[in-house]
Amino acid sequence: MLNHQTFRILRLISCVCALAAGVLSGLAGVSPARADEPNVYRCTMSDGSIEFRQFPCHGRDESQLLEIDDRPSGWIPPDPSAVFAEEKPKTRSASGSDEASSDARKEDAADRRQAEKCWKKEQQLEQANRKLRAGYRPAEGQRLRHKRAEYEDYLKKFCD
Repeated sequence: MLNHQTFRILRLISCVCALAAGVLSGLAGVSPARADEPNVYRCTMSDGSIEFRQFPCHGRDESQLLEIDDRPSGWIPPDPSAVFAEEKPKTRSASGSDEASSDARKEDAADRRQAEKCWKKEQQLEQANRKLRAGYRPAEGQRLRHKRAEYEDYLKKFCD
């Protein structure tokens, strides 16, 4: 646990380090950046690798302050209320194109529902066949054969 005196000493040391870093960056020829701009330094390490930092490099590493072009792009975000607003119901116009597209949507929806029903009947038919192959009691076998016949009739009538 840090007591008050230790905290004050650590704060003093951090201030001295910050002051020393400023003096060293001035000696290294790095121009000081304004406080309102973000600072980015390109540091070339002794092994040749390059790092980008918010603070000047230390030791034998070469430091270069990069100038950041922080101009506004002109892009304005959309108004959330306009993006997520509910669509108003369209009024029917006198033209037949709205009715034709409405009829087409209804037919597509009906086709999808029928396709789902056919798929479900196929699944039920497969399940009845699995149960018949797996074994059954005599009364259950008669019921399963009856259901299988109903599923097959439905598929022949509505799904082929």
